[in-house]
Amino acid sequence: MKTSGEAVRALREQKSWSQEHLANASGLSVRTVQRVEVESVASAETRLALAAALGVSVADLILTDPQPVNTTIVRRRRPLWGWLSYGIGAIGSVAVVVYGYRHGAFPPDQVLPNLLPWIALLGILAGVLATWANWRRKNS
Repeated sequence: MKTSGEAVRALREQKSWSQEHLANASGLSVRTVQRVEVESVASAETRLALAAALGVSVADLILTDPQPVNTTIVRRRRPLWGWLSYGIGAIGSVAVVVYGYRHGAFPPDQVLPNLLPWIALLGILAGVLATWANWRRKNS
């Protein structure tokens, strides 16, 4: 629950207290009182101490009408370089093996052994591109 900094300030000013006086009366630091009034951030213990010092209930210090939270999820469109390169590599490696098979570069029983190095290279390329894309995303 958020604390109403405006309510704390208004109650303090009604009593003609300074922030220092409220801090002393509540047993809190001046910085804590300032943070509550400006940022509307307070722990449960801080709310209890302020409410006791100001002579109000804790419910009087709770923000009743919070600002609406923007729940729209913004999705950044990222370049699909990794997937594009992966697709091009896959098509290229298959094309090389098929071309070699059709033109007699290796017999049918050698298709799989010739395809495996290309698949391994493709996996390494995909890993490198994914690492590079992740690095760019973190540093942008």
